[in-house]
Amino acid sequence: MTETPTTRTMADYLTAHEQLFDTYATWSAGFGADDLAVQSLCPDWDVRGVIAHALGVEVVLDGWTPSTETPPPFAKMGEFAAELADLAPDAFAETVAEVT
Repeated sequence: MTETPTTRTMADYLTAHEQLFDTYATWSAGFGADDLAVQSLCPDWDVRGVIAHALGVEVVLDGWTPSTETPPPFAKMGEFAAELADLAPDAFAETVAEVT
């Protein structure tokens, strides 16, 4: 049986994005230091690192206009991750809420 492809709209993608960000903010608000330190499926990241990476993409791309002359400013990702690395859980959750 072949399924009919589903057409998604920009509104669908924005809604999904907002739901994801709400989830990050809700989860982060309930995480303690031990929760943030849980190893993710990615060997280089714990939970804090995964969230920092996902949010960092949003932060570094904010204000960037796609063009062939100006590549995405992904070099800033390390700076953002470093800013979040040593935050206490409540400050981490606050930063997540601000970004999302």
